[in-house]
Amino acid sequence: MPRSELEMINSPPTTTDQFHHSETIWRVILDITSLIIRVFIFANCCNSFLTNVGKVTVGRLRPHFIPSCFEKYSYKDFCQYPNEWIVNYTCIGESVDFVKDKDGAHDIRQSFPSGHSSSAFCGLIFLALYIHKVWNYRNIGLFPYVMEMLCFALAAYIGITRITDNRHHATDVLSGAILGTVVAIIAFRYMVGSFKRSVLLDLGTGTATD
Repeated sequence: MPRSELEMINSPPTTTDQFHHSETIWRVILDITSLIIRVFIFANCCNSFLTNVGKVTVGRLRPHFIPSCFEKYSYKDFCQYPNEWIVNYTCIGESVDFVKDKDGAHDIRQSFPSGHSSSAFCGLIFLALYIHKVWNYRNIGLFPYVMEMLCFALAAYIGITRITDNRHHATDVLSGAILGTVVAIIAFRYMVGSFKRSVLLDLGTGTATD
């Protein structure tokens, strides 16, 4: 090897080289941050859209429908014929206005799936996956696993409160949890693939492989 090339290899990096290296690192950091935010927002928008489609399409009554609409009647008096569909009815309870209309939509028929449950699981499962992917490779003990369990526990708690508040059936909450989890997993996998491609391009490889 010529002496000039050997000196070039062994010579310390110049200020220009250090500047370009620092610029590349900051570009990668900004790209990653932007990607995480964009994918997270898009995932929540998709989850909200699918949840509302389910609510409008299924039109399941909320658990508090009969007490809110017919509070002067007991279940036994109201449901005299178990196999008969009741189509014509008039709400006479204290919650008539709430049952009839809420923000231009028949809220009483938007029980399935649970919007709170799907949103909670979508956001918190996405966060748990991020923690698992990023923090588990650092020497910080059980902290990442504790945070992941807290994310899941908080999402489950939000879903359970929708049942105890008599706003949703258990199957509504379960369906919302499944929907939110599936959307979060798909979005996170897409984000990881996009992250790999973005980093490779920023580092100047010109190619990307998963």
